[in-house]
Amino acid sequence: MIERDIVKHGVKIGEYAPFCPEKVIDMINEKCIARGMNYINLAPAQYSTADASGNENVPASEKVLPEHFLYEWAKHCADNKIYFAFNGGGDRPTGGIDAEKLKKIKEIAGEYFLSYNLSELGSVYANKGSGYGCPYKEPWKDLQQPKDNFINIVRKFGEENSGGGVVETSLLESGAHMSFECEAGLSFPTFESLAGDTEIGTAFARGTQRAYNCERFGLYIPHNWYGGQRNEDPLKIKRFMLSYYHGYLSGCGVFVLESADEKINTHGTDLGYDNPISAYYRKCMEDFAKFTKADFRPAGGPKVKVAFVRGNLDGYSFRHTGSSLWRGHMQEEFGYAAPEYTWRVLDVIKHKKTWAETHNYGEVDLSGAPAYGLYDVIPANVGVEIFSKYDYLIFVGWNTMTDEIYENLKAYVKQGGRLFMTAAHLNTTNKRTGEMSLIRNGDVSDLFGCKLDAENAIHTEDGSKFTESIVPEFKWCKALVDMSDPFFADGYADYAKVELTTGVITARLANAFRIKNPDALPASLVENKVGDGYAVLMTSLDYPSGANFAMYCTLVREILTASHRQAHIKVYGADSLRFSVYEGDKVYLLNTDFDNKIFATVDYGTEKKEFVLNPGELKPVEREECYERIFNS
Repeated sequence: MIERDIVKHGVKIGEYAPFCPEKVIDMINEKCIARGMNYINLAPAQYSTADASGNENVPASEKVLPEHFLYEWAKHCADNKIYFAFNGGGDRPTGGIDAEKLKKIKEIAGEYFLSYNLSELGSVYANKGSGYGCPYKEPWKDLQQPKDNFINIVRKFGEENSGGGVVETSLLESGAHMSFECEAGLSFPTFESLAGDTEIGTAFARGTQRAYNCERFGLYIPHNWYGGQRNEDPLKIKRFMLSYYHGYLSGCGVFVLESADEKINTHGTDLGYDNPISAYYRKCMEDFAKFTKADFRPAGGPKVKVAFVRGNLDGYSFRHTGSSLWRGHMQEEFGYAAPEYTWRVLDVIKHKKTWAETHNYGEVDLSGAPAYGLYDVIPANVGVEIFSKYDYLIFVGWNTMTDEIYENLKAYVKQGGRLFMTAAHLNTTNKRTGEMSLIRNGDVSDLFGCKLDAENAIHTEDGSKFTESIVPEFKWCKALVDMSDPFFADGYADYAKVELTTGVITARLANAFRIKNPDALPASLVENKVGDGYAVLMTSLDYPSGANFAMYCTLVREILTASHRQAHIKVYGADSLRFSVYEGDKVYLLNTDFDNKIFATVDYGTEKKEFVLNPGELKPVEREECYERIFNS
């Protein structure tokens, strides 16, 4: 029997405009229930304590809600089957909601009280500067120190705001530090859409959910604030609904609109409730509510076969939430550099290869997406049980290799997994300026089938010549090693010297068309069969973001395409097509083009179905037998 996923969808009350406790139930009725939605996010510390003249007479940090309101809200939500969460905590006012009150609220509301939500701890305590309210702790000695500091801060806030474990403490982030917060004990990762790249952000949130076995992940839309605040712009208006739809096909379990349901701000002027733009946003919410009620999305989330691995002690965060690591703004070595630039591969893989790119193979062009349309981003410091949820692991960003991570990777490959990384990811140093120190002195024979010498590195601007991969589904940029042009001669980089044990060299450094003794060429790519799986190592000692980015990116893209070729359902179409696949072979197709219709083909192996998608359209696709099985059950 296929179970249905119950999607929670609603709005936030009390973020930017104070609200009176006496009016909250009316607001729940008007802003949520009347619009067909089933979720409310409450910011109780924002309630008004204004006196008769309208002046605030109590500092926000000292406001304490009369507790009978909390219990009335909880009962009203439970009676009307409305899920809810409180937002605040961390370094924000809590409205005096302590453990005893949380326990009573939970007793009243039961399953409808989802969590106490802690906002932007990663942004404030791990990314941004002192202007965001967090005192500096620099200079950091290494990468471990600030990570431990952040974990301790988050754990403290989580313990304080959960009421001693009475309720779940969830997290909200516009950046990439969700996994660290779950490591510290928080759960229910929620990504702040539009403040960061929604496609990449949901991959981080979903990967974090799965890595820490959270029940759900969410999407939070602060539409009034982000996107340049050009709220009257037609493309931004279209982007609003696409945020909902992409989150839905990605498996988001909770959607909340922070702002723009009543009025929005454009260039410093508030547009009122009756403004057509405000009305459009409300219509979008109502339409999405109708869609989620009518559609049967199978529980368990979308199928994902590929995970990008965020390395140990990687402090990278995307968009405006970061520019230095772990808030080390006064230390140049903590500024973004080569390891962080490798994350740009996630921007590249959003698009299909052009017709003129020669390293693209197959019966049809599947280069636009991995198997089943989505990838996850997971942390390196999880166990083999989590690794084994994926067929392919790809390392990206900084990594401080440890014996534990190494052994988990080896166990993952033995079970049949495919692993890809560079020699730079085998470095054990936790200092940005530390010398190269490879795990086990470079003897990685039991994983990659070779011994690496970093002390006598090969410094070269040579390109690479490839032979066939020993991984059955991979199709490298094959050419004759003794007589062909080398690929990717894009500047100087350092490569480890390689002594083979059980591995096979499938790419060699070269700078000439004709080679008399190709076997003497240094290795740039080594592959090794370990148990039922394969480990693939690019021998670059530099993080692949400069001269070696093109090679790294090409190999990554081939791994994604190969995963798609292995999938039992293949989906292809225009570059703007996004898709996902759920249990029972249910497929979601989304046209992210603002203006144009597109075609999409769903290939089930025994049959193909072609669909036309209007601009911005999300289309659920059922196989007939699957449809009958779901609804007969």
